[in-house]
Amino acid sequence: MNKKILLGLVVLIILIGGVLYFNKDTNNSGNLACTTEAKICPDGSSVGRTGPNCEFAECAAVTEKKVTAHINERVYVNGVYIKPVKVISDSRCPIDVQCIQAGTVVLSLKLEVNGQTRDDTISIGDTASFSGRLVQLFEVTPVTNSKLTIKESDYKFTFSVK
Repeated sequence: MNKKILLGLVVLIILIGGVLYFNKDTNNSGNLACTTEAKICPDGSSVGRTGPNCEFAECAAVTEKKVTAHINERVYVNGVYIKPVKVISDSRCPIDVQCIQAGTVVLSLKLEVNGQTRDDTISIGDTASFSGRLVQLFEVTPVTNSKLTIKESDYKFTFSVK
């Protein structure tokens, strides 16, 4: 009778082991198939799921570079040629005056990417989207003063491009 009980226990252990083996976690077996979902990254590109846990891949780092230019100076940054053409208006509050509003600068510029060009206007803080890149007029110097007139050749425009 002891042999029958022992044989029954061995068979039971083998059965339990087989069930556990065939039902083990798929992450460990490498047979897991990831879904085809995509995550949209800040730069507009997309990434899919990858790895043993099917997590979204990392988005590429968005690089932002800045460049400064004068009127009619063509500069290159992050794949874009930028040429400030003309100050359309400068309504910034002079440094020696107390104003209700800060005002802005409106600038006419020419953008070029891979031989394609576009004329555009942009204000401080605004962005222009062109050929998958974002061009922002980040800063304009010199600051205005109520007693001085800024010559167009004295303006410096700082752009950032993502």
